[in-house]
Amino acid sequence: MAATPLLLVSQGLAISFTAKVWNIGAEGQIYMGGLVAAWIALMLKGFPGYLVIPLAIILGALAGMAWAFIPAVLRAYENINEIFTTLFMNYI
Repeated sequence: MAATPLLLVSQGLAISFTAKVWNIGAEGQIYMGGLVAAWIALMLKGFPGYLVIPLAIILGALAGMAWAFIPAVLRAYENINEIFTTLFMNYI
């Protein structure tokens, strides 16, 4: 049961590692995406599932992207190594 999210994350990381971009914070990104997706699903419990499920998936993916955007901005504008920022964000 825990293998499926890890396999999906590892596929995404394989692409970024091939591009020589390191991302140590994938675990935090998947947690943020799951947290937002679960929150959306709980808040919209009276709505039909064919609307809630795609919305939860999309907003969960956007939350994970937003969590990854922080180290990307720090790398692009402040030249801070993404290994350190993603590793430190695991503790947040």
